[in-house]
Order: sequence, then C-alpha cells, then structure tokens
Amino acid sequence: MVQFFTLFEVTNDDRRSISEWVADKPCFKLRQIKIVSFKTGNQKPVGQHRHKIIRGRAGRQEIFLVFGKVTFRWRDESGDQIQEREMNTGDGCVIPPGASHSFLALSEGAVLLGFSNLPYNSADDVPDKLFWLVGFFILQDFAAAWK
Repeated sequence: MVQFFTLFEVTNDDRRSISEWVADKPCFKLRQIKIVSFKTGNQKPVGQHRHKIIRGRAGRQEIFLVFGKVTFRWRDESGDQIQEREMNTGDGCVIPPGASHSFLALSEGAVLLGFSNLPYNSADDVPDKLFWLVGFFILQDFAAAWK
C-alpha cells in the first residue's frame, strides 16, 4: 500500500520552526519525521526536556544533522551527569526513551532531521534545563558560574 504524508508546521517561534510528517496508519514503527530549522540569529537552545514514559509507551528518536553545527546535550543513564557532544553536518544520534535532550545551534541555519516511533505531543514534555540562560549569555557549565 502506498502511503502519503502531508508536511505541516508544528511550532514557529523566535528560536526555530518545526515541521513534521505524521503517518496515521504506519506500515512500520516509524510514525514521525521532523525537520528542525534553527532561525538565523538564534542564541537559545531547543529541547531542554525529556518525554514522559506513559504506560510503558515512550518515543525513541533518531536525529540527523542535515546542515550546520550544533551542541547536543543529554543526561546519562543515571540522570545525574550532563553529557555533551558537538555535532556537524552528517552526524546523527539516537535519543533513548525518557532521556533529557537539548540542542544549541553553533552555526547559522543549522537543520536537524528527526525520526520517531511516536508523533510529538507537547503534553508529554517534562522540562529539564541542560543549558542555562543568564541575560543574553548561555552558560556552558552552571556550577562553574557560581564559583
């Protein structure tokens, strides 16, 4: 069976726009394809959350950097330590269910492409600050800022 998808905009604010395709009747586990286009001049991180695991159901996300450079932050399995990796064009990652994650654009016009087994629902987001904003500055290490 041939299945068609319509691209629609989910979010549009001063940081980025998100558009996605969602399959109503998926023929395999992939349910969502997401495009995150970072807006020019954006100095704010996106994400800064994790997704709730509800009745054993949680989203797995695979993210690919189509263009640009970003800093990707996530919490390790213990939930205590924040990990960080710079991603460049062509890099990808898998975000396991329930893992906190955030991205900060390091280059103008960075674009992420995301694949998930569940469509995005903002009601399932649990905020988690992985980058800290102070005025117009982003602190890379919150603890060091208080020393």
